[in-house]
Amino acid sequence: MTQDSMRNKMKPAPARKAAAPTLSRWQQRREAFLAKCRTWDWSKPDAELAEEMGFSNSSIGMIRRRIGAPKSPHFHQRRSKFREPNLAKWRSWDWTKQDAELARETGLTRERIRQIRRLLGAPKSLHHNRHPTQSRQTLIKLQWAAENLDRLKGLTVTEMEREYGIYSQSPVLRFLRAQGVLRHGCFKHPWHLMNFELPSGVLERIWKLASRLAAKYRYQKRLTAPKWALFGGLAALQRRGQLRAFNRAVRAEERKAAKYFAERDRAWNGPRGRR
Repeated sequence: MTQDSMRNKMKPAPARKAAAPTLSRWQQRREAFLAKCRTWDWSKPDAELAEEMGFSNSSIGMIRRRIGAPKSPHFHQRRSKFREPNLAKWRSWDWTKQDAELARETGLTRERIRQIRRLLGAPKSLHHNRHPTQSRQTLIKLQWAAENLDRLKGLTVTEMEREYGIYSQSPVLRFLRAQGVLRHGCFKHPWHLMNFELPSGVLERIWKLASRLAAKYRYQKRLTAPKWALFGGLAALQRRGQLRAFNRAVRAEERKAAKYFAERDRAWNGPRGRR
């Protein structure tokens, strides 16, 4: 063994750095909550903080001790003393906003905002149970609908859903109904005119039906299966020698549907007006 190797062997091993302790998810949430609590005005009594934040007096005292805040002044006071000034402040808030928006503006929790809303008897937000981004998108859609009333005139709810992706519970549809733009869609579909030898999907496209509606009607009425099955696509029909007959049936169905819709539109826009 050489002298250099002996020296390296006698050198002490470098000390390893201690790994940073990893906090559990619960500990991370607790630390975030305590960090938020440190921003409160701890010069106020426990009763006043409890009234503002929606905690009990004992919980405020426990948080005060946990973060090392000074002792509560006038700890003997009751919460009812601080109710009236807070009520005046709370009434000045814009209660048309969502609880989440008010919580961000005031620094309170959403649960506390809900409690205050109930205490004041304030109505629910105009966008209750909706995410704030959804509310903004709804306002954009309402503005678009107001600018395109002539374009949307005479459509049904089903057509709005299929062409524009606006569903029946949307505020946009409620707005259009109030404007008298939408046509009442509760009419019978002309099932007697439809050729059920065609596949259900083809009938839904030609007759502008909702998805799976023709298949549901076929099942309820116990109608036979379509004559032309589209398994494998049009190439399969070509191999079976059925493509030409299938295309003739589709074109005949399209002409029949176009005639029906033209007559319906004339009846709709005729001298009798809206039904």
